[in-house]
Amino acid sequence: MSVCGSIRDQVAARGRTVLLGGAAAAVATAALLAGAGPASAYTVWMQTDGSANGKYGTGCTYTIKAHGSDVTPITVSDDAKVIDVKTPNAAGDVEVEWKPATKGPHVLRAQQPGRPAATLARTVGTGLNLGSSCPVVD
Repeated sequence: MSVCGSIRDQVAARGRTVLLGGAAAAVATAALLAGAGPASAYTVWMQTDGSANGKYGTGCTYTIKAHGSDVTPITVSDDAKVIDVKTPNAAGDVEVEWKPATKGPHVLRAQQPGRPAATLARTVGTGLNLGSSCPVVD
């Protein structure tokens, strides 16, 4: 291959890279315009440890999983009480144990500083912690 051919191939390869980069930027811009901006980058979901009926109980332990867009610490709270502040792993995930102490409505919140919070509303009943299980009796 000649030097000119090699340079021509490199220019063509760079052109494809710029084109792909431009396409990625266009997709990202379209996602922002469609509402997939910062607020949707934060999600919170809960995983219970065996609550078959979807109820939550006092004295029972649950795992709250939260996801952020980077490794900025995430504060997880139950109503106004902070449960924990954790630095996410490289994927942006944290796990926090939640053991509700009171019956009634609870608002779980996960937030990174300066960003919108993600929330979940849960109603807690009376839990009966039996060690290996924790049924909710009301």
